[in-house]
Amino acid sequence: MDSMLQVAGSVQELFDSEITISNFVGVFTDVIDAASRMNGIYGTTSETTRILQQVLLWGSLLTEKALYFWENYQGECYNYLSW
Repeated sequence: MDSMLQVAGSVQELFDSEITISNFVGVFTDVIDAASRMNGIYGTTSETTRILQQVLLWGSLLTEKALYFWENYQGECYNYLSW
């Protein structure tokens, strides 16, 4: 249940803040995390689906962090060069 609240919080943060690609990937990561946790509770999917969920979770998590770093790096370069 906490995962679903986290997804709802992520969507709300997306609409409250600046819209960036990393925010969309973050929402996707939270949805995959919530689905993975729900599967852990109810166990309704096969082993292949669980592996795919984990691959998607970790791939989207790493992608989100890389995009966040890149967006902030570009912003800092712009601020540094605009003095």
